[in-house]
Amino acid sequence: MSQNFASPTIAMPRVAADIMTRQVVSVTPTATVRDVARLLLTHRISAVPVLDTDGAPVGMVSEGDLLGRSDTDRLAGHDWWLALLAGPDAAAPAVTDAAAARPVSEVMHAPVVTIEADAPVAAVAETLAAHEIKRLPVMRNGQMIGIVSRADLLAVVARLAAPAPPATHRSGLAGLFLDLIGNAAHLAPTHAGPAPETTGTKAGERPPAAPAASTFRALVAASDQSRQDAKQQAARTAELERLRQVKALLQLHLDTEMWESLLAHASDAAAHGAEEMLLLRFPSELCSDGGRKIGVPETGWETTLRGEPADLYDRWARELKPHGFGLAARILDFPGGKPGDIGLFLTWRI
Repeated sequence: MSQNFASPTIAMPRVAADIMTRQVVSVTPTATVRDVARLLLTHRISAVPVLDTDGAPVGMVSEGDLLGRSDTDRLAGHDWWLALLAGPDAAAPAVTDAAAARPVSEVMHAPVVTIEADAPVAAVAETLAAHEIKRLPVMRNGQMIGIVSRADLLAVVARLAAPAPPATHRSGLAGLFLDLIGNAAHLAPTHAGPAPETTGTKAGERPPAAPAASTFRALVAASDQSRQDAKQQAARTAELERLRQVKALLQLHLDTEMWESLLAHASDAAAHGAEEMLLLRFPSELCSDGGRKIGVPETGWETTLRGEPADLYDRWARELKPHGFGLAARILDFPGGKPGDIGLFLTWRI
């Protein structure tokens, strides 16, 4: 006797929260390089996120960051790593102590790229590939709740490679409609020619069933969900584009020609009665804290600047501040309730 067994249905992960690692080892910006090195060695991991006092990620530090990027850094890093492995009693040269005592905020990668917990698994893969990174902190309501890595994605790929049971329903709005009306189409009689006209119901036949209001409500819900999915996809696409823009902006620096052009525009603005001028508008992600200190505002906001904004601040401090010019930083918009673009304004009010 033969027996047929139904293939088990495997629940596939859909969003970042489904595949992330929930128990995450992290450090604060004040932790030393030596502290991070010990954590990496103890937990057999290759990187840790750096969290501020609110639990939000402000950077990521990996083995490569600890060892340094230049030849000099790598040599010093190699020395202190060997000393650390040799034990606390091993003699360590001065360069070893100096390298190991640096705060992790000086070597971490910032700003850190993150992803929302409800982002699709495909968006996780796209973000990792777009930024050429190996891991992403997973966020919910501004808090890191886990981390997702390339290894987590490989596990998903392995599950997808397994044979899947045949589909039993169609997806999308049209699919839902076909599922709701069932298989009536293949039960209807076929005709060689056009169906004969009828003026009523023959004796013994049931009249066509009236559509149920619940069916229409389900169609409305499916339509709403389709629009919501499209809206979320557009938001994810915009976010990926914004992150690519931030990555490109981090490589830009303020040159002399641009600086002189900005000063000329500021002089023209003053001649027309203005008391300030917007020098630069940039995404808040260019700040190592995502613009938090500027939004509060809080002392030391200038230390969070990266790339061209940092160059502009330094140029102002050296050339304009001694002559009475001010520089103000403001959040210009709050998309989704979060800091969006930031503006740096040159001021000359009395």
